Amino acid sequence: MPNPRLSLALERIGPGDWEIFEQFASEFLAVEYPALRTMAAPNGDKGRDAEIFTIDGVSKVAFQYSVTASWKTKITRTLDTLKWNFPSVSTMIYLTNQVIGPAADGLREESRRDRNITVDIRDRSWFVDREQSYPQRRVASQELAKRFVDPLLSKRGVIDRTPTLTADESKVAVLHLALDGEDQATDQSLTKSCFDSLVLAALHDSSTDNRLSLSEIQDGVALRMPVGKRGQIDALTLSALNRLSRKGPVKQHKSASASEDTYHLSFEEAKKINDQTAKFLLDEAALDAELVVAVRALEVPIELGETQLTEISRELRTALDETLLERGESFAEAVETGEPFQLSPVAIADKITAAGGISELSSDAAAAAIMHVLEQPSPQTQSHLRRLADAYTLFAFLKQTPDVQKVMLNVFSEGDIWMDTTAILPLIGETLVDDPEERHFTILMRAAVDAGLLLFVTEGVVEEVERHLNLAVAYGHNRTSVWTGRVPFLYSAFVLSGRPETEFLDWQRHICGREQPLQDVSDYLADEFSVETKSLLEYSDAASIELRGAVQELWNETHERRRQRGDYGAEQGTRSRLVAHDVENSVGVIEYRRTTGPSPMGYLAWWLTFDGTAMKMKDHLRERLGPHAPPSPVLSPDFLTQLLRLGPLRTAIEQDLRVQLPLLTDMSVNHYAPQALLDLARETREKSSSQNERVVRREVRDAVNRARQQMGPAAVGGVRAMEDRISASIKRQSPE
Repeated sequence: MPNPRLSLALERIGPGDWEIFEQFASEFLAVEYPALRTMAAPNGDKGRDAEIFTIDGVSKVAFQYSVTASWKTKITRTLDTLKWNFPSVSTMIYLTNQVIGPAADGLREESRRDRNITVDIRDRSWFVDREQSYPQRRVASQELAKRFVDPLLSKRGVIDRTPTLTADESKVAVLHLALDGEDQATDQSLTKSCFDSLVLAALHDSSTDNRLSLSEIQDGVALRMPVGKRGQIDALTLSALNRLSRKGPVKQHKSASASEDTYHLSFEEAKKINDQTAKFLLDEAALDAELVVAVRALEVPIELGETQLTEISRELRTALDETLLERGESFAEAVETGEPFQLSPVAIADKITAAGGISELSSDAAAAAIMHVLEQPSPQTQSHLRRLADAYTLFAFLKQTPDVQKVMLNVFSEGDIWMDTTAILPLIGETLVDDPEERHFTILMRAAVDAGLLLFVTEGVVEEVERHLNLAVAYGHNRTSVWTGRVPFLYSAFVLSGRPETEFLDWQRHICGREQPLQDVSDYLADEFSVETKSLLEYSDAASIELRGAVQELWNETHERRRQRGDYGAEQGTRSRLVAHDVENSVGVIEYRRTTGPSPMGYLAWWLTFDGTAMKMKDHLRERLGPHAPPSPVLSPDFLTQLLRLGPLRTAIEQDLRVQLPLLTDMSVNHYAPQALLDLARETREKSSSQNERVVRREVRDAVNRARQQMGPAAVGGVRAMEDRISASIKRQSPE
């Protein structure tokens, strides 16, 4: 198994460490080439750092050591120098700490064809794969890791690498919660799991020669617990210590008095933690690299150099960590208060602005880069961000109470969820995504069903979906004329998926026909997503006049604003129907759950929605009805995601489905599709029309994604304020 400590050591080598790398690489080569000779000299090496001794003095194999990230330029220049100084060289072996892999295939072929020199590239993976092949290589690897990695793995190193939290002990605690994150899907109590992590954090630098007493460990855990009775914390710490001592990760040295016993990490556990921490830091480096890629895709007013990009990625990672921390705190608060939360690109941009901004980037652009990485991470980064998000969430709970499991047991483990139109339309839209693993919201709802939750819609939502499909058909027939209002979401999703607009009607008919369209939509939702149709009118009609009046007032004001800005037609009847549907959902769920338990998040009925007004319903009800107002019926998709990962339902979900749960359920980028973005999709499709359908769709999606990434987070600064900026961005992206 590859050693993450060696990978991290090689990743940490910088331009000023070239001599250390040369010595390390020479140790690896010596077992393969006993006649290797180092050729470095003050007056230059003429293109080779080492060569193989030959009796006739004619060099055929040359070696080049390099730590530069600009490996293409370095290799090309070295080959030119070798060709001039040593025309007899037929093989050049290039050794580097960088990751190159197949990216050099073209360069190797060019060298063989044009220079008659075979290039053998030995990058980071070559060293890692061969670490254990010879004792000499093993020793060299250990020495390199000791120099570059061990300082990072110490308690001090962890503290310095974690900028988000202020308390040093908290930083170490979050690391251990993240390292233990892969085990959170087990049946083990979250309280036990958390305190195991906290005890290991307290023992982070311990060894046979550096043991800690029980009181020192209890003090260390208590430092990470700002609330809770000290007696309870000490008891849970002792229980975790005894558990870990029995299992083996912790070694206990008994004394005459149990209170004087000392403890330290076992050698095996210390090595495991070091390897896990090294892997964690490698994942951090991969995250930094993905943030750099995201920044490069943005439109920025100046050309950014490598040093600037490195600093920007560091600042972006801090902002991303703060976003995950705030998300964890919001989840913990929601469990306690029932206040819904939903991660918003607008909130990320505002928080970046409040913190002073990020070098050379607008807050919108910085938020766009963060959102891009959260929405489209590599598998390595996705796993890392999930563990980090879970760690911050558990840490947020620990700041409220030592007994995390007791709190989580108050969260519902079964229930009925009514879905709003804002949640149903993205589900339908995601059927247009070819790769099932990229249907993030669909995965979330599949996991909910897998966990035993029941999904419903009211007849009103079915009607809204059917009306939306009709509106999309009307737009398709009339898009060349003046169109008032936004482009219907499902039509824009169809076009932006790369499909030809002439096929939209066929796709729409797959969902509903002409004879019984409402029944067709209802059947479609049940068949495709296990969402049944179930009325709430019986419950909403039975509500008090005061409650119905307060909720109706909220939705009347909201839909009037939306009508005035052109979100839908000007008909008064349309607004009245939408208000009635929202009242049925919100009031109906409140009344449906009246006889359930008192815990804010323990109710068995919920309303799942992306609607921003719904998220504010708790405050509105309290303002209108006073302190005895009923709790909000709203369940946010972000809360549901984290609940399925950490709550009582986590063990009911298949592991493969659980690891696919999305980090982000923001749908604003899908709901906002300006006309210019649709025009780009059409133009790209037309220019790619000679390709096969699969390639055409890919070209359209790639062009749209590039434009979206450059425009920044959807709706930052308001939809209308973005129109000109987005249109200008898309014009620059249009294919030639």
